[in-house]
This record gives sequence, C-alpha cells and structure tokens, in this order.
Amino acid sequence: MFLLQRLIGVGVYTLCLAWFVWSIPQVKGLRIHLAMYCFILGLMGFFYVPLNGSDLGRVQLAMMSYAGCSWGELVDRMLNSSSPMAILYYRLVAGLGDKRMLPFVTAILTYGFCFSLLVYSHKRYQCRKAVVSLALFFFMSRGLLMMTIANIRTMLSLSLVAYAIYLYFIERRSFLKCAIVMLIGALLQNVGMLASMLFVAFYIVKGAKGRSRILTVIEGAIVIGIAAVYGRTFILGAAEKGLKYLSYTKGFFYIWEMLLSLMVIAASYFIMLQYRKSFEAHALVSAAEGDALMQSRSLVQFQAFIAAVSFVLLFIEFNSGLRLSWLLTILDMPMIVIVLSDPQMSSVRKKQINAILFTISIIMLFVACARGDLCSLKFA
Repeated sequence: MFLLQRLIGVGVYTLCLAWFVWSIPQVKGLRIHLAMYCFILGLMGFFYVPLNGSDLGRVQLAMMSYAGCSWGELVDRMLNSSSPMAILYYRLVAGLGDKRMLPFVTAILTYGFCFSLLVYSHKRYQCRKAVVSLALFFFMSRGLLMMTIANIRTMLSLSLVAYAIYLYFIERRSFLKCAIVMLIGALLQNVGMLASMLFVAFYIVKGAKGRSRILTVIEGAIVIGIAAVYGRTFILGAAEKGLKYLSYTKGFFYIWEMLLSLMVIAASYFIMLQYRKSFEAHALVSAAEGDALMQSRSLVQFQAFIAAVSFVLLFIEFNSGLRLSWLLTILDMPMIVIVLSDPQMSSVRKKQINAILFTISIIMLFVACARGDLCSLKFA
C-alpha cells in the first residue's frame, strides 16, 4: 500500500542524510549546518501525511481541542494528568493555528536537543569533523524520524533526558539544573519518567566521581523530596503508569524494530569496549584528573547500565526495551566522538572502528528504510 509514496519518502530521507553527512567536513559552522538539517527534518514532519486513524491524527485532534481552552481550564487538566508538560506543549503549538506544525516543531526540538550533543562533544574533544559525520550517520541510520513526527511525545521526552544526562556527566553542569530539564522530559511521556528513574537510581547507587557517596545520596534524596512535595501528583501518576507500562506483556512487537534495537545495543557495547581499551591505556601513561577521556567514564558506565536494561526488557516488555534503546542511540553519538578523538589511538585502529560502525550504520539504514518504522514515511 502506498508503495510509490513510501519510496519517495525514504528516498528523500536518505538523500538528505547522505548530503548533510557528506558535507560536514566541508562546512565551517557545524552548529548552523545541523540547524539546517533540523529544519529539513521539520519540513518532512510538516508535509508527512499520516494514515487514517494513525496516532498522529488522534494527537492532532487532541491538540486542536486545547486551542480553545482557557488557561484556567488548561491548568485544571494539567493538575489531573500524569503528563502535564504534554498538555502544555500541545496548547502552545495549537496556538500556531495549523495541526501540521505539531510534527514540524517536534522534529526541530527533538533533533535540536540530539544534535546539540554533537556540537558540544565536537567542541570539547576537538575531534575531526569526519568523526562527527560518522556519529551523525550512525544516529540517523536508526530511522527514528517516524517515531519523532508520528508519536510526538516519546522521542521529544527521550531527547530532553539524554540532553540532561550529557550535560551532567560530560559538561559537569549542576545536578539540580540537569534534574529540572530531565523532569520536563519525564512529565512529557512515561518512558521519559522510566529513563529518569533509572538515571536517579544510577546516580545514587554509583555516586558522582570524586565526591562523598554520602553527599551524593543526600543530594539525590533532596531532589526526590522536593519532587515529592511539589510534584507528587504528577510524578506518582506518571510512575504508576510507567510501572503498568512495564507490566503490560501483550503490547506491540515488531521483529525488524527489535533487530534494529539489538544492533544498536551490540554497537554500543562495541564502542564501550573500545573506550575501555583507550581508558586502560590512558591510566597507564597519565594519572591527570583532567584527562578528557577519563572524565567520561561515568557516562560509559551509565550507557552500559541502560544497554543491559534495554536488552533484558526487549524479551520481557518489548515497548520499554525498544524505547530505552532509542535513548542509547542518542547517547552513542557523543560516545563515538569521545572514543575516536583519543590522540593516543593508532590510525589503523581508528580506521577499523570507523569501518565497523559505518557498516553497522549502512545495515541499520537499509533495514529501517525497507522494513522499519521509517518505511511509513510518505508525503502524499
């Protein structure tokens, strides 16, 4: 059904991806280049035509119903919802007057947060732009555009959580500031709450590097306490839905999406293995606390944790495992930059890693376009 339209859709997606990836080494302004790509992806969302009865159609109807709500009525609805930020988001976008603006704005915001990880990591690790190209190609080959513009909340929520995690682990931003960003993502969609809960659990159990474990536990307890006092209704409601989400075993399952998720998990562990080899080499030659590679160890440990949880959930509760693998895919971008920016790594080894990740990306892109969610992209 709609074979020609879908061929055009995946063709446009693939051509745009190829051009933006290929041209990164030639451009001077990486931020502007990726902003242009965000805008193009937003246009794909704007012109995307969903099937009758699709999730996007229902969400757009709900969104437009909020356009006529007074702010008092909107607040009442938010107070009685486990996803209050989603209601506020729909109300703001509905004010633009066109239902097609919802996937347009969502795509720009989601990929804006995701691509910012590439901009930050490129600046911090001073890697070659060819490395940024590879990281972008790997991420976009997973084919998450359809989930971004059709489901709306899930990828936007995960992009906010991933953004906060990166800022905390790599950019060393305040835990409280990152927690606020993460909370916004958590109150957009239940999987964002699940990812946030996993992060808080990891933060408390593992402890921040170079800090007292007791201080870390106290800080985490303070955040939980403040959230319990001022956002108890929202958070408990979202957490309850998240737990029901995990316990629901008769949900969606799709073998090709599972294959793509397993490929992402395998690639993530491969990247982490290369990091471990580089980390051990650095530990032998340098004990400097400021070593950029060694500072990223907490992010790698969290990645390993999420990868393990995602793998287990894929065989227990497919929906949750699938969506956590999307978070893994986002965080793989800075990890690729970190590993391939190691100045002590030999050029031969870098070429081998490049070749393996490029091959995995090509296979993922083929599967995503042929049988994954991405093959539903059409503009007519």
